[in-house]
Amino acid sequence: MLSIGFTLFILFNVGRNLWVTAKLFFQGVPDRGMREEINQKLKDIDGISEVHHLHLWSLDGEHHVLTAHVVLDPETHIDNHQALKDRISERLASYELEHTTIEFELSEERCRDGSR
Repeated sequence: MLSIGFTLFILFNVGRNLWVTAKLFFQGVPDRGMREEINQKLKDIDGISEVHHLHLWSLDGEHHVLTAHVVLDPETHIDNHQALKDRISERLASYELEHTTIEFELSEERCRDGSR
């Protein structure tokens, strides 16, 4: 009876660890709630009218990568881009992302990846 109990315990843990490993192997989203929070934080920044192609994935379970396209408000002047980058960095600092790529798009510009 004891050996059956140990076997079931081991199988349970193997199954759980296999799921975690598969998520890492397929570069799964670390936390769907985290992705939605980041999306909302970016949308709330003055000067950004839209966020799309937001992708968040984990490299190893602890280090995460983020890419996104942000559409700038028509009033956002090119001289304000550095300030906008700084605001984005401040908003994302709490997530301790390993690597971040943000692409700016103009409101009248068609996304080259075809989302708009």
